[in-house]
Amino acid sequence: MKIKLITSLALVIVLLCIYASANSIPTKYVLLNNSGELTNYIGRYTEANSGKTFLVIEMELENHGYSTVNINPNYFAVVIDKVAYPYDKATYSTKSPLDSVTLLDGGKTSGYLVFQIPEDKTKYTLLFTGQNEEKVIYGDLVRAETQKESEPEKPSRTITYNLDKKAQKCTVEGENVSGYIIQKLHRDIFKGSDFSFVEITIKTAIVENLKPLNEEDEMQQAINSNMNEIKRLANKANYDEKPTYEATLANGNKVTVHPFKKVSNTYSGNYAFASYMLDSNTIVTVASDGSKDEFNEILKTLKIGELQNPPS
Repeated sequence: MKIKLITSLALVIVLLCIYASANSIPTKYVLLNNSGELTNYIGRYTEANSGKTFLVIEMELENHGYSTVNINPNYFAVVIDKVAYPYDKATYSTKSPLDSVTLLDGGKTSGYLVFQIPEDKTKYTLLFTGQNEEKVIYGDLVRAETQKESEPEKPSRTITYNLDKKAQKCTVEGENVSGYIIQKLHRDIFKGSDFSFVEITIKTAIVENLKPLNEEDEMQQAINSNMNEIKRLANKANYDEKPTYEATLANGNKVTVHPFKKVSNTYSGNYAFASYMLDSNTIVTVASDGSKDEFNEILKTLKIGELQNPPS
């Protein structure tokens, strides 16, 4: 599961076990280490319902002392304000969903569960009921957090815009490619039997290695790149280039939009793109095959955040 544009929050884990003594550990217990993260999307296609967000919980379970412990996604719930939320089918769009297994004494398992919760909530209680009222000790997933911290942080920045009258906010990571940081957001939007896409590409020169970008050259390269994509698609349909027009960005600057009409015997649609310099080292290209109004709304509300964690 690649979760693009997710915000890690300090989610509260509530201990649910009451011990006979504050300094003693039960002879039999299930250890459940977990960590949670919020996101509006799971994978490329699964979007949270209106007013909801996804809570993605990574967990590890260990059986200490029981002959068997049955693990099943149906045995878990997230409790918020005295409301229990079951796991969501979006679980199966993660890279490693939690399986239904039986743990023998000493056995371990791990995986992800996804819950849909109200979008304004950041505190929850994770509850595991099991089948036999096993004692459960809850803890933070320290191993996973330690590994994450040991990895170098990738360059990233936030992108916000409106789509279909809904605010979109995400964080996009980048790759270091031949002296440039390339960041790409690609999002498919399903509408009944059809779908359209929004793709935002950001190319940043690393100033230690390269001179500032030449605006005229970069604009022409961006246009050529999109034209090559149109020619590739034109193997299945013909494209009719429409007159360019100016559109307004969120910061008030004007950009040139290159619209095309896709024409064939079986399908018709649109393709449009616009490129502009964010600064002397950064060029942004926005492309979509949604309607003109949708595309202009994206441009009018598009805000690109500052580059975080650039290579040193």
